[in-house]
Amino acid sequence: MTVKKIPSTPQRTTVYVDVDDEITSIIDKVTSVPEKIVAIVLPKRTTVLQSLINMKLLKKAAVDAKKNIVLVTTETPLMPIAGAAGLHVASSPTSKPVIPTPIRIAEGPVDAGEVVGGTELDKTASIGALAGLAEPETIELDNSDPLALEPTALKPKKDSKLKVPNFSSFRLKLIIGIALLVLLIIGWVLAAIVLPSAKIKVSTDTIATPAKQVFTASITATELDQEKAIVPAKKAEVKKTDTEKSPVTGQKDLGERASGTMTFINCSKADKLGDVVRTIPAGTGVSSAGLTFITQESVEVPASGYNGETCKADKSSGAIKVVAQESGDKYNLSQRGNYAVANQGTITGTGTAMSGGTSRLVKVVADSDVEAAKQKLLGKNANVQDEVKSKLSTDGLVGLVDTFATGEPVLSVTPKVGEEAAEVTVTQIVTYTMIGIKQPDLETLLRTEVAKTIDLSKQSIRDFGFDKALFRITERKKNSDIQLTIDTSVTTGAEIKEEDIRTLVAGKKKGQSLDEIRKIQGVKEVSVELSPFWVSKIPKNSKKVKVTLEQQDNGSKSIDANP
Repeated sequence: MTVKKIPSTPQRTTVYVDVDDEITSIIDKVTSVPEKIVAIVLPKRTTVLQSLINMKLLKKAAVDAKKNIVLVTTETPLMPIAGAAGLHVASSPTSKPVIPTPIRIAEGPVDAGEVVGGTELDKTASIGALAGLAEPETIELDNSDPLALEPTALKPKKDSKLKVPNFSSFRLKLIIGIALLVLLIIGWVLAAIVLPSAKIKVSTDTIATPAKQVFTASITATELDQEKAIVPAKKAEVKKTDTEKSPVTGQKDLGERASGTMTFINCSKADKLGDVVRTIPAGTGVSSAGLTFITQESVEVPASGYNGETCKADKSSGAIKVVAQESGDKYNLSQRGNYAVANQGTITGTGTAMSGGTSRLVKVVADSDVEAAKQKLLGKNANVQDEVKSKLSTDGLVGLVDTFATGEPVLSVTPKVGEEAAEVTVTQIVTYTMIGIKQPDLETLLRTEVAKTIDLSKQSIRDFGFDKALFRITERKKNSDIQLTIDTSVTTGAEIKEEDIRTLVAGKKKGQSLDEIRKIQGVKEVSVELSPFWVSKIPKNSKKVKVTLEQQDNGSKSIDANP
């Protein structure tokens, strides 16, 4: 904190004391001003002058400097201390200064409620009353109002001897300067290192050469056999589980089946002459009016006698139980004797009244319902071939589309045919497979074929054409090996490497770079794009330079490979 000084007249001045000023600071300010009469304005609750020692130090310094000082304050505790030190006190800058009557006080800071001289201070009493005097001693300074101040006197006077720097302003300027420097460095890095880039497009002469290669894809092989053209292969499979539902259309009567008893007569002249006794086994169907009953046990039927050509029907079998083939009240037939016996042309049956048949029609699963659900499943996996091929590609293999195979579907039907239900669910599990080979192995075989007609020391293979190649299976061998033929078009061109171009033009200007690249054999056209607009040289960082090699077909050449 600083001491503020406001000049009034050439012989009088006023200094202001901050609450945290030390006694030495106050003394320095009092002794440094040229005026002889100094009014010291004290803030409220000041503590530095609540000590008698500090008051005496201030008094002694004023005497030594031949100055009269007046304390401007209304703090009651300071009055007796100032009086003890012999200092004048005024309640305001316009009040007349007096020296308060001293009383006995203790050394150190005095509190307003402290007991002085053994008696508690009356906070409402005047200083004179506390001192036991009718009137305090007064002095006249210069026979006038020594502290009368002009309106401008309250403005603090700048201290010409002591100038305190504004550290807050200095710190702010320093921070702004550092920030500007950092931004300048970042901008330079972005402009000179990060942002500059170059795109170089080089068009070269190329030759499209048709090539054919016969090879064997072997799942058991572990490495390429170039001499026998055997390529290691891998089978990939994708299993698909699909479900379809279909409403049921079948019907079934789940009521009770009718039953009764039946006897049989055999009218066979041949059986009579031969004395043959026929047996009707259990489970034999007997029918009347299109309704069939099933015998529940076997029975023997003797041959009846004949009167001329007329059967007497005089020998009958024993009675056995028969049950209707299906449920339904339609099987409740009246007693009758015209039942035909399955596989017995000469035997007829006579049945009692059939009863107990009831009807309860429900929907059941029919074969046609299952077939309808299966038809819905047929088109669900139309793109599974691409999925299997993609799976091979993920493993770095070229999928041979001709080897794609669909396994036998495994079906499950719920509920089963004939069971009661509102709909049927058909689940189908199918396994799809395809064989894939490593592309580098096939490239090795094709490179050997191309080298028979093209000098690959001067030309490099740019594209083997696998994306448009045609694979055909020529033979499936017993050991699961597959012989295939690939027809493709191999593109060759001048031996130019992208990294060589980057090294060649690094750090060079655009025009110089164009000239250097055009000198390379086989180059047809060159274009260079620099970015951003202020960049004039190719970046030295190769990662910032993108090189694209384009091919210009000049014709095609045929190769007879394994005709």
